[in-house]
Order: sequence, then structure tokens, then C-alpha cells
Amino acid sequence: MDRRYFIANLKSHFTIPEIEKYLVELQSQLNTVDIQQNCIIICPSFTLLDFTVKKSKELNLPIQIGAQNVSGFEAGAYTGEVFAEQVKEFAEYVIIGHSERKRYNHESEDDILKKAEQAKRVGLKIIQCVQDESSIVSEYAEIVAYEPPSAISTFGTGIPDSPEDVKRVLDQLDFTYPGKILTYGGSVKQNTIKNYSGIEKCKGFLIGGASLNASEFLTLPNSC
Repeated sequence: MDRRYFIANLKSHFTIPEIEKYLVELQSQLNTVDIQQNCIIICPSFTLLDFTVKKSKELNLPIQIGAQNVSGFEAGAYTGEVFAEQVKEFAEYVIIGHSERKRYNHESEDDILKKAEQAKRVGLKIIQCVQDESSIVSEYAEIVAYEPPSAISTFGTGIPDSPEDVKRVLDQLDFTYPGKILTYGGSVKQNTIKNYSGIEKCKGFLIGGASLNASEFLTLPNSC
């Protein structure tokens, strides 16, 4: 059986005391998950990365840490940007191309590809979000997450995409970009995740709202 990926995109949530509580709860529930078969990746805000790494080591959590973004520039006079070497100090993975950043931060496909180049340069593993099968995927992306905007409750209907449509998109992405780890994201919850467990190309999930509760998040691997 291929290893599955469960990526918690914590978005702009949590303070240090809150992420500490989250990680402690995660530790108490991780014995319910087969870590050999399921890779757990936690992606907090930049301000929480240092604490998350240290606390995860303290708790001996068998998880990976990811960042939610990376600059498309190298080090320099780019106020507010976090360049790749800085991210690499804390994270193994990085998310790029999320539809929220496209909408609110006006990121273009060219911006996303530049971010991928910078992430690859320092050895970060790239989780690239795409909104449909026609999206351009970086050659450097390791994981590709299909997340249709309509399925994201932030600004869509919050209704998960149909298994038939997910299969169609992932099949096309696999044909166009062979060798990528393909995942799905979009209102993934305990009562919907099993709808996608039979899709051959679906090797995991990018999870938003349902990842904010550690106990709920850890029910997902066993709900497939």
C-alpha cells in the first residue's frame, strides 16, 4: 500500500499557547494512527514555526513540519518576505499556490513558479496547490494538491468536489505531470474523506478547517 499524506494547513490561526495545546493533544491521539502508512505534515504560520519544531521534538512527535508560503526572491531588500533559507531552518515542506493567496495576494502563475524555484534551491519539499487540471505544475513540486475554489468554505460553496470529478482531474494531472504525489483538498472532513479513498491516484489530503482540531484531524487517516 502506498503511503498516504495528511497535510494540516492551519492557515492564520493559533498563538503559541494554542499551538502548544494542539501539539499536546496531537501527541495523545497519535497512537491511533499508523505512522508507517500515513505521513502527517503540520503547516503553521511563520511565527509559530520555531516553537512548533521545538515542541514537536520535545514531545517526540513523528510528524513533519511545513510552511504555508515562501518568497519568490532570494535574500535582499524585500520587506515582509521570508526567503527560502529562512524557511528551511524550520520546515521540510512548503505550500505554494494556494487559492487564498491567489485571491487575496494576487499571486500569478509566474509568482508561484518562482517560489518553487527558490524552495527547490534550498531543498524544501514543495506542496503545490492547483485549482484545475489546466494549472501549470512546477517540475520541482513533489506533492500536488487539487483544491477547487468552490470546495473551499473560505470563499466557495464549501461543498466537496464529487469523487468522479476528483478522479478525472487527478487522472489528467497524472498524465500531464507523471511521478507527482497527487492529493485532494476542499472541505475534507471525517464524513466526506471516505468518498475519495477508492480513487487510485489520490495519495492523500490537504486539510484546512478539519485540521484545526487535533483529535478530529487524526480521525481522518482511519476514516478513509
